[in-house]
Amino acid sequence: MFNRLLDSSFLGEGYNMSEKDLKRFLKYVVIGNKEDCWEWKGTIDKAGYGIYSVRCKLFKAHRISFAIYNGFLDPKLNICHECDNPKCVNPFHLWQGTHKQNMNDRDRKGRNITGHLYGEDNKGAKLTVEDVKFIRENYDANVWSTRILSETFGVCQTKIRQILNYEAWKHI
Repeated sequence: MFNRLLDSSFLGEGYNMSEKDLKRFLKYVVIGNKEDCWEWKGTIDKAGYGIYSVRCKLFKAHRISFAIYNGFLDPKLNICHECDNPKCVNPFHLWQGTHKQNMNDRDRKGRNITGHLYGEDNKGAKLTVEDVKFIRENYDANVWSTRILSETFGVCQTKIRQILNYEAWKHI
């Protein structure tokens, strides 16, 4: 399996892995059985994914692992984790899919960690449900203008307009 990969450019044009690259890659992997996550022990990016360099170009470690063990890698597709562990490079936990399929998988598993929490559930929210109701009920360009409301509630005028137009806080 490995020999045919070493002769091909499965990481993209001009980025085939040498035997030395492959051995170095495997040094960063704790290989277990099919059910266990094979944790990447090398460099990790901000999102928690392993990264690996081949001739000064960085690749995600799970993408390389998928390609090594499956013999192909579609550069247009994501390599998704069945286990939801970004450090995992176990090829039995990885599958190719579109961005939409990956997001659907995330949502189906209830692990939407992208910050799409609504209203007061969002820890970064500056407003409360009561604030939003007040803004919508009391907006009057002559008395409670968007400028006065934004200064009163400590948000920008754009946010006030979004609230008034139901583009923000739609659920209220």
